[in-house]
Amino acid sequence: MQVNRVIEGLKNCFEDTSLSIHSQDVMSQIGSGSLPVERLPSSAIVVQGKNKAGEKQVLQLEKFLRKVSIPVIGRVNDKHLILDLRCLRTDQEEILIQMIRFGLQNLITKK
Repeated sequence: MQVNRVIEGLKNCFEDTSLSIHSQDVMSQIGSGSLPVERLPSSAIVVQGKNKAGEKQVLQLEKFLRKVSIPVIGRVNDKHLILDLRCLRTDQEEILIQMIRFGLQNLITKK
């Protein structure tokens, strides 16, 4: 399963941080316009803080990922960063992993 491969590729990056990562089933909004409330089942990776410092880092990571060379757009809900993988192709998984690793490195060097 795609979400498991992405999490496996990131697992060691979250060691010794104030953040954790896990998978979650989500309902993905199809879009807007004529179908604003239609949803499809999907899977997401969720980044959450282990403490108050980690909760702040979740917000910093979300902002940083929007600005990387290949933007990663997620949503923050209840201090969790949710990255829905519904539209992620298999050939894009490694790119996503690299962008998240880069974001985490940026957080670490800012400490």
